[in-house]
Amino acid sequence: MGNTCCGCLSSEKDSYSYEYNSRTPLLGAQVSVPESRAATKENVSSARRYRPPEDSRQFESSIEAVTTIETLPVPVSSVDKTFKDQAKRYNDLVETYSNLRTEIHNFKTYFEEETSGIPVLQDCFRILVRRCGDAKITIDRKSKTLLYVSFNQKDVTEKCTVTPEQALKPLEHYQNACKYAGDVLHHAPHIKDSISIIINDEKAMRREITKADLPGEKGVDAMKAVMSNITNLKQMKVNIDTIQKYADNTFKELLEASRNFFASNC
Repeated sequence: MGNTCCGCLSSEKDSYSYEYNSRTPLLGAQVSVPESRAATKENVSSARRYRPPEDSRQFESSIEAVTTIETLPVPVSSVDKTFKDQAKRYNDLVETYSNLRTEIHNFKTYFEEETSGIPVLQDCFRILVRRCGDAKITIDRKSKTLLYVSFNQKDVTEKCTVTPEQALKPLEHYQNACKYAGDVLHHAPHIKDSISIIINDEKAMRREITKADLPGEKGVDAMKAVMSNITNLKQMKVNIDTIQKYADNTFKELLEASRNFFASNC
């Protein structure tokens, strides 16, 4: 199979590339191994005793709280379409965000044993470098939110120091995470801006309902649906802030890990 890659859309150009193999100087290329079982237990115990700051715990809660949101039907086609189209764009973004979280989780699972069950990205990348042996891994940062990762599966299979799956699968999850992080960071601001426009047009949509001259309770229900949908749009904006923050933090971690463990010329 040929080279595989991942990336995302962005208009800002900031291109450079770097590649790794065993002859490339690495920053901190040695894997930290606990000196004894006691030391390992102490590290794990310390990690479990640590409680993140309140702001961090609140952010973790907000990450888990992000969900898809459905809008109520409105018996005026133009208004109904506006809400449905926006809900679809938002829900597509939530799906991409969920895929990003899944890829990061799956990536880390391949390093749990060597990290005492507490894998962090930089430690995972240090281990991944060792696993890839002399295989060539190329990473290009072509823009603000684009990491383009490529490698040859046959090359990795032949030169890795572990079973091919233990090297190839994490690389594939890394590629996918780069793609999803880039997609979120590219699309989220535009979706949030369009939501703001719709919220600001609430009065205009109410006028559309009034002009439709719906009979009896239908008119009342239509107004209630508009109000409910506006509330949902405001929640979407809050969720998008969380999604953007998570994706931005994740992208920075991926970028920093790539700089530290795959090259020294970034």
